[in-house]
Amino acid sequence: MKNKFENLFSKMRSVLKKGTVETLCMVLVPLMVLLAMIGCVKPETEQDGGENSSTLQQPSAITPILVAKGNIGGWNPFIEFPQQNLVIKTATEWNNLLNNIWEEIKGAVIAYDFVDTNIDFSKYQVISVIDKSRCPYWTVDVIEVTEYADKMVVAYTNLDTMSNAVAVYHQPYHIVKIPKSNKNIVFYYDEEKKGGNGL
Repeated sequence: MKNKFENLFSKMRSVLKKGTVETLCMVLVPLMVLLAMIGCVKPETEQDGGENSSTLQQPSAITPILVAKGNIGGWNPFIEFPQQNLVIKTATEWNNLLNNIWEEIKGAVIAYDFVDTNIDFSKYQVISVIDKSRCPYWTVDVIEVTEYADKMVVAYTNLDTMSNAVAVYHQPYHIVKIPKSNKNIVFYYDEEKKGGNGL
């Protein structure tokens, strides 16, 4: 690019010496076209998805807010709620989950484990991880929520066991809320961060 400009300016100097309008036009017209082409080249920005868009592509950590954590069916070995990972985006879905859990355990245990039941779904969505029944008692834990350009990844595992727990089946759960988003949510079980000596 530098050589092109030097050649053009060299021609312009020779033209000015000759003083011919025709030759001057021969130099100025290509120069103007070149400058116009340079002006039309737009640097890639974050909106374009070019190199400068890396800030949008970098994953960012989302801090989940505790809604409930505990276990289902600690007093009844015959109670087992379906193992499931849920993304809850509406008050109707949320109330359905609460009613289903309440009906399953008849309010014996879980009511005391909720720190928040009035979710503002205009600001938040709920992530619910309900594990399978385990004996002895284990926790299930949402350990990370990571946001990417096209999705959010919820990582969970079983962090702790209670060696002094009564040897009955418990079904652990962990429910959190995160900022509302339309991105697809993927659940990932992190085997490497699992606590204890195995299940």
